[in-house]
Amino acid sequence: MGGAGAVWVKLCKPGQDTRFDLPAVGPKTLTTNAVFSMGFAATALGVARATLDAAIELSRGKIPQGLGAMRENNAVQGLIGRTEARLRAARAYLYATANEVWRDLERGDPVTEAHRIALRIAATWTIHQSTSVVDVAYHMAGATAVFAANPFERRFRDMHTIAQQIQARDTHYEDAGRAILSARLQKPPTAR
Repeated sequence: MGGAGAVWVKLCKPGQDTRFDLPAVGPKTLTTNAVFSMGFAATALGVARATLDAAIELSRGKIPQGLGAMRENNAVQGLIGRTEARLRAARAYLYATANEVWRDLERGDPVTEAHRIALRIAATWTIHQSTSVVDVAYHMAGATAVFAANPFERRFRDMHTIAQQIQARDTHYEDAGRAILSARLQKPPTAR
């Protein structure tokens, strides 16, 4: 039914009353918030990747008025290198965290507060890093970015729309810090 890397998602049946009958409950179930946060973070990575790719492509051919080719500019080269590293680090962190939690659940372990916190901060941090990648790519594009015919303006709005959602709130770091300091990470997750 699914190949390697397939993800199963439990959904409600048409007309199901979710006030009383949820499709996913129990100690081995990720909360809706955890699933949403990972989905928003993965989407943010996709927007960031597409925006950085567009900036790289633009930099290969653009020669700004009165300046040399962007591809020959050391500042542009360094910025692209650092931004690529930031994006790859965010992706690796998100995927590694999801993999660790999933491995524990496959082994039959219950979801813990440590799992909730790990997923929450990985997702929030990934969204923040992805936003930073998009901002760098947008500004690197210069005036080219503001025209609707180019991909930058729309992706900039998309990324900042994601970053405005509950999944990217800075208060998630406070929540994580509070949970870590409580030393109760092996307990069942708190409802958030």
